[in-house]
Amino acid sequence: MTTMHVWEGLRNRVTEDELRRYWSPISPVPYMDRLSGTGQRMLMVSGRYDPTFWFEFTDEMFRTLKRKGIDLETLVLPCGHYSLELAPFAFPAGLRLGLFLFEALG
Repeated sequence: MTTMHVWEGLRNRVTEDELRRYWSPISPVPYMDRLSGTGQRMLMVSGRYDPTFWFEFTDEMFRTLKRKGIDLETLVLPCGHYSLELAPFAFPAGLRLGLFLFEALG
């Protein structure tokens, strides 16, 4: 929904497949295989009601990463993309990030 205006401006000029290819450098999907076997821990925080990156796609990404054996921790909060930075949602997100960094770097 939050990027619909971008798609509307491009709809008559590019196909959905072309658009996916053009935006692939900023999508995490093409890079998932590079994480396999690295032993890196990963924390991903998501808003269940995110109109920018729909939760169905986020959940699919979580499942794919776990299936590939990535050491993934997730935190899903009942908020949207931009409200994640606001109280009260910023508090558990910030706390979990701080603990993750403390554990990973400690």
